[in-house]
Amino acid sequence: MADPALSLLPPLALILLAAAFLIGPHPAVSRSLLRAFTTRAQVLRLAPAVSCGLLSGSLVAGALLWVTGSDLALLAAPLTLLFLMSVTDWRWRWLPLEWNGALLLLSLAIALQGGRLSEGFLGALITSVALLALNFTFRALRGRDGLGLGDILLIASIALSLPPFQTIATIGIAAAAGLLGHLILPAKRGNPPTVAFGTYLCVIFGFALILLAPL
Repeated sequence: MADPALSLLPPLALILLAAAFLIGPHPAVSRSLLRAFTTRAQVLRLAPAVSCGLLSGSLVAGALLWVTGSDLALLAAPLTLLFLMSVTDWRWRWLPLEWNGALLLLSLAIALQGGRLSEGFLGALITSVALLALNFTFRALRGRDGLGLGDILLIASIALSLPPFQTIATIGIAAAAGLLGHLILPAKRGNPPTVAFGTYLCVIFGFALILLAPL
């Protein structure tokens, strides 16, 4: 990052991550992760430590990358939020606004760092308006939403962060993976019967950010 002002984006992103993490439903994520490996009694005891580890690990990794001057430093915060939201959407079909909104701000920073703020903002605006219109039409015809507002906000972050072709590819791959996963993976008791589209968006978006990051 040649511009001194841009070099401040990673630490600001980490501050935003810490704030969003603390006000968001991180205890629910920690408990959900622990339930796959331990007993209910252990879950309650270990959940605070897992939350602390998730946040501190992300902050330390981002800080180390920033100190070494790596352009990857800005990715620590959005990748952490994408992981957290992938869990909440898989478990409860829920993309918390605290984390989704923070991700949108981080996507602005990514677009600014990449020198494509105007292009990204226009792409996010067009994509959001088009999806809202489609969702409104779907609701009028079928009486229910085709996409949740959380999914639309997440897609806006994708369009803001990635070039147009990669945005379309990310959404398409996530949709195909979601449909395939819904057909193949058995439904677990307690999970909603709908497709966890947000989870697949989070995972594919995260891989896209890593693959397209300057080395």
